Amino acid sequence: MSAQHGRGSGDLLDEVHDRLRDLGALDREPGKRPAQIPGVALIGRPNVGKSSLFNRLLGEERTIVDDRPGTTRDAVDTVVAVDGRAYRFVDTAGLRRKLRRGEPTEYYSTVRTVQAMESAAVALLVVDAAEEVSEQEQKLARQILDAGRGVVLVFNKWDLLDEYRREWVDRERDRLLHFLPDPPVVRTSATTGRGVDKLLPAVDDVLAEWQRRIPTARLNEWLADAVAATAPPLHGGGRCGCATPPRLRWGHRRSACSPPAS
Repeated sequence: MSAQHGRGSGDLLDEVHDRLRDLGALDREPGKRPAQIPGVALIGRPNVGKSSLFNRLLGEERTIVDDRPGTTRDAVDTVVAVDGRAYRFVDTAGLRRKLRRGEPTEYYSTVRTVQAMESAAVALLVVDAAEEVSEQEQKLARQILDAGRGVVLVFNKWDLLDEYRREWVDRERDRLLHFLPDPPVVRTSATTGRGVDKLLPAVDDVLAEWQRRIPTARLNEWLADAVAATAPPLHGGGRCGCATPPRLRWGHRRSACSPPAS
């Protein structure tokens, strides 16, 4: 084949198709979709130990680890089965505060990292516990929330901390990451393996909350209480004149109290 001219690419696709077909149909109940493997992305600044933690979770040297920041350039994902349950872990490139001009490799690494975060169900926000929580970590936490992902806060390199620093970590978390909705906090050491066994239970707890669905009736009750506590804003020069409180209507572009289109 020729990748430049496309010669032979059709034969290659036919071969791939035949080999995939030989794998057979998925073993599942008729009419039931196969369970989707939840994605877990490791997000953080460069050189906070994401790749070391990734290798420790997998139990093998899957990615290159180096003391120099920026070793990981692309998102690397691996499916791992633990106690009969599958997870898709994604090791991502470290996100810097500002991109360096004229470096397309770093730009595309950032793009792939953001894509990996948005396609995952849970993000492990890895923080170097030996350093103060930075503005970049605050920005990453905001991006995770804006993407609607679950989050587990991981303080890595815990073995390098003295007692004084360990007391200050919780204070920094409460002061600088207070906007996170009470995420599970796991203190780990990728070097010694400390706390790594607590990551998967924390991920399972966040997944259970992330996948939980709230009935519309219960959501409307909450909305009614919120409206009763805080009056609706002014609309068209006066307050909304609806006799009934606002309600959610799935499948409609406007709420129940919106005026009809003229």
